[in-house]
Amino acid sequence: MADALFALSLSPAMLLLLVALISLLESLALVGLLVPGVVLITAASSVAGHEAIALPWLIGAALIGAILGDSISYLLGYHHREQVTNRWPLSMHPEWLERGVRFFNRYGIHSVFIGRFVGPVRPIIPLIAGMMRMPKRTFLWANITSAALWAPAYVLPGYLLGRTWQQHLNLPPNIETAIITLSACIIVLAVIFSWGRAQVGRHGFIYLATARLIRRIPFMRRSWLSMSLNDEVPLASLLLFLITLASVSAWTLLVINHQGPLAIDLQAQRLFSWLTNQGKRMKDFIQPISS
Repeated sequence: MADALFALSLSPAMLLLLVALISLLESLALVGLLVPGVVLITAASSVAGHEAIALPWLIGAALIGAILGDSISYLLGYHHREQVTNRWPLSMHPEWLERGVRFFNRYGIHSVFIGRFVGPVRPIIPLIAGMMRMPKRTFLWANITSAALWAPAYVLPGYLLGRTWQQHLNLPPNIETAIITLSACIIVLAVIFSWGRAQVGRHGFIYLATARLIRRIPFMRRSWLSMSLNDEVPLASLLLFLITLASVSAWTLLVINHQGPLAIDLQAQRLFSWLTNQGKRMKDFIQPISS
């Protein structure tokens, strides 16, 4: 497993740069709403922990990225208020801005510090602070102090997992590739769904393009209007249903036409056998202690 991770991982300098970049994007105005930063930074920190990169360097990289992300967002709001609000995505999602303004008005100068740890408003608050002309010195102190707490809180779980998982998990041979592939697929799907969620909403590109196309087809136009709920067709639910139906059908055809068990079936069988054996060992270990 160590050899497989080492072969897939980046150099220490590139890993630190990657952590800083993820932290920046996670804190950057609006981008943080679309990027699953928690998943990405946990994965990068785990690889960094596995390679025994010094923890202070890793936390420092996350700290710098977080500070830069909020600072860029603040400057955008401070110097380009009109341009930002009149362009995508805020032009199509004014509710994001309204939610951030309510949060800022409620907590005042403390909103930047508190907002760092509140998911829905985290990428918006620094932008709002700039638009509201929060004093630069006040913003800088709130930015640095909140980032100093945020960086270790986000980095440590993944880092400790990367340092200790191999000592506690004696995985069966040839299962490493399947686990790494599954983890990579989860990360990619999280990115795709985060982006797609915004695109299939009422003001999203996919929703608007679909509406324009269907309105040109007479026999589909009535169905589109009849499905409208509060002037919005539940396109996200319909697409999820179609994707799920197509995936299940394709998988069923693959299993029917394949001779014998699939490779993933064999890997899953070995993994569950290993989990069963580990559970029995844990039970045998706990029984003497409890008695």
